[in-house]
Amino acid sequence: MPSDYKRLNLIALGGTLVYAGYLLGSIDKEDSIATAVNSAFTNSDDDTKNSNNNHRQQSRLRPASPSSSWDTRLVENESWDIGISEEDQDDILILPNVHVEKTPKFAKGPVINSRDNRKATTINLIGERHSGTNWITDHLVDCFGGQIEVQTNFTRFKHWFQYDDQYYRNESAVVIAMFRDPYDWVEAMRERPHHAHDHIDLEWKEFVSKPWVGPRGPADKVMLNKAKEENRIIEYAGCLAGYKFDEVIPCSEADSVANEGYSNYMYELMHDGSHRAYGSIVDLRREKILNFLQVPKFHGVNAFFPERYEALNLRGTSTLLTQLEEVTGFKAQCEPFKGSGIVKHKGVDPEYTKWMNKFVDWDVEGMIGYVQREPVPWTPPPPEEAKPDQNVLQPVPENKPAVSPAI
Repeated sequence: MPSDYKRLNLIALGGTLVYAGYLLGSIDKEDSIATAVNSAFTNSDDDTKNSNNNHRQQSRLRPASPSSSWDTRLVENESWDIGISEEDQDDILILPNVHVEKTPKFAKGPVINSRDNRKATTINLIGERHSGTNWITDHLVDCFGGQIEVQTNFTRFKHWFQYDDQYYRNESAVVIAMFRDPYDWVEAMRERPHHAHDHIDLEWKEFVSKPWVGPRGPADKVMLNKAKEENRIIEYAGCLAGYKFDEVIPCSEADSVANEGYSNYMYELMHDGSHRAYGSIVDLRREKILNFLQVPKFHGVNAFFPERYEALNLRGTSTLLTQLEEVTGFKAQCEPFKGSGIVKHKGVDPEYTKWMNKFVDWDVEGMIGYVQREPVPWTPPPPEEAKPDQNVLQPVPENKPAVSPAI
């Protein structure tokens, strides 16, 4: 009898070893390691619990999660174009045409709710800075402005996080969310960081690694001190754009000073109730995309159109206008934009592209149709020749007296 038990144990051990060998042979080591490493860098509940609710504390910068674009087959049959503003014309790079064959759900097209068959009452544009919202707003005003109101907000101004409020926004809205290629958008923000005055005139490395936050002004500090004296919770004070005190800097309109060419000073803090600043502009972008993609679930949304700026510039606006005619019941009174038919991107440092590939959340970017691209060699344009200083004496032509500069 003991020998039978021994024999059975040996058989069981052999089966276990065979099964283990099968499992080891079927595991893709690189994928398993990448998954483990990336999961270690995701935010945990412990991060929030350990926060001291200091509004100046920033989040940790996380390596990108595995991208849905990494296993997406690309074919050279269609091109994407980035809409180029006048500010961007100095450093354009033409790249090979690519098209994503496997498209995530929000990149497939509009979300039509058709709640209670209500007639659309507004067209609402939302989108981050430098995402083409001004261009498409002007275009839609030309097309539909005399028939339906075109607004640059939903529950907040177009650039900010939106929220659901059945009492504030209970009509039937057609919402268009504009997005721009992440590489070009971050670079455009670096060149002109509207509202983000603490990020003006930075080189790319400092710009992308500097926490997305600035200091509070004197009016905010008065509010803080007063709340302490009254033993009052400051989080519930009414602030800019309807935010709470620990969701925005500054809270007070008096501290939201204007800087010519850069709009009024304002930073959104993390949109998760942690009272922390985003560790980088790419963290802000990730949360803003996710927030905008929640809008079709909000009260009062009849239809939602996620639009890529580059796609509209490439193919034109004819399809979008036709879809808007269907959901609004109004006929566009304009000629559609015909599209440029070419792919344009900003020329950037290849090291910047590598950084973006590592730290951008490409799973989220994939939700709106964006994929990684390889670094491209690029020579920055030569610096402009310095103009003579008007307050320095210049060489004097022969037989002419020197003239002192005006003071």
